[in-house]
Amino acid sequence: MKVLMIVSWYSPKNAPVMTAGVFHYEQSMALKSYCDTALYFPFDTNLTEDFSKAEEKGLLTYRRKMKPLRIPKVSSLLHQIQIYKDLRRICKDFKPDILHAHCSIPTGRIVTAFGKKYGYPVVITEHSPMEQLPIHRPSVYRRIQYAYSHSNANICVSKNSMERLQEAFPSCRYQVIYNGILNPNSLSKDGETYAVPGKINCCIVAAFYSKDIKGYQYLIPAMKQLKDEGVPVVLHICGGGNWLDYYKTMATFPTYPCC
Repeated sequence: MKVLMIVSWYSPKNAPVMTAGVFHYEQSMALKSYCDTALYFPFDTNLTEDFSKAEEKGLLTYRRKMKPLRIPKVSSLLHQIQIYKDLRRICKDFKPDILHAHCSIPTGRIVTAFGKKYGYPVVITEHSPMEQLPIHRPSVYRRIQYAYSHSNANICVSKNSMERLQEAFPSCRYQVIYNGILNPNSLSKDGETYAVPGKINCCIVAAFYSKDIKGYQYLIPAMKQLKDEGVPVVLHICGGGNWLDYYKTMATFPTYPCC
C-alpha cells in the first residue's frame, strides 16, 4: 500500500526535522514501517524553485512554491488549480492508494474534491484547534463541512477535539487516534541524549503560533510548582513559532506575566 500525505504546513527545505512540521514527519516515518509513504507540501513560501521532488531525511517529499499575488482571492484560486495539477502529476509518479490530508482547511477541502473526482480514498487528520477554524464564517463552514462529509475517515488527535467537532458538524463522523511523539531517551544530539539521568523526563511538541491556545501559560508554572515541591522532573519542549521567545522568557523567569 502507498500513502500520500498532504500537509497544510511543514518544515523549510533542508531545515532540521525537529522544527515546525515534526508531527507530519514523525507520522510519515512511522507509516513507512508498514507501507510506502510520501509527503506533499503545497504551501512552501521558502522554496527557491517552483516545484521540487527529493528524498528529505529518508522521506520522499514533493513541494510546491506558494506565490502570493496582490489579489488574495485570485491568488488562492490559482494556487488551488496548481495543487490539482500537482496532485495529478504526483499520483502518476508515486501511484498512491490513499490520500491523507492534514487538516480540513486548506488541504482537506482540496484533497477530498480531488479524491472524489479521480476515485482516491481520502483520510483527514484534524489537529487544528477549534479556535483556529473560523467556522463563524458561512463560506468557511461550508468548505470544512464538505471536507468532513466527503472524506472516508476523519481522525482527531484528542477526545476533546472530536467532541467539539461533532458538536459543530453533527452530520459528520469522527474517531480519535492519539498522536505520539519521540521519547526524550531516543532523541539524540551529537551522539548524546537529551534525557537527564535520575529525573522524570517528560516531552511535549510545541507549536508556538498562539499566546494562549496551547496552554503553556499553565504548563510552565505547573512544572515550576512540581520542582519547588521536590519532584525530580524535567520538561523537554521541542518545536517553534512566533511565541517561542515569549515562553522561553517565562521558563527562565517564572514570575513573567502570562496573561
